[in-house]
Amino acid sequence: MVANRMRSTCADDMNKMGLEVISFTIKEVRDKNEYITNMGKPDVARIKRDADVATAEADRDTAIKRALAQREAAVAKAQADQERVLAEHFPWPSRPIATRSRNQESAISRSHQASTGASGQGL
Repeated sequence: MVANRMRSTCADDMNKMGLEVISFTIKEVRDKNEYITNMGKPDVARIKRDADVATAEADRDTAIKRALAQREAAVAKAQADQERVLAEHFPWPSRPIATRSRNQESAISRSHQASTGASGQGL
């Protein structure tokens, strides 16, 4: 459509000069009211908006993951500090029962039974 119109417009002048138009490339198109330029603006704005939203969401996700990691690190540090304080102030067998695991408790109980005899009385 555009190509045919361009050929018909230019063909007579080109023929007068002894030239024949076989193919051509349109390098730039302009109009007085910038209609062509403005046609793409909604798409450009939508693409920029989508990129901004994606960037903001990625930043948010990064901040959330960073905060969770810092929280987990703080909890682990607090637990380690608590265990260190307990270890410093209470010898292992005499630690409060709440701080012992079930396996540790069973081992202490068996050790105590072995040293006092099966009946639970001392030797």
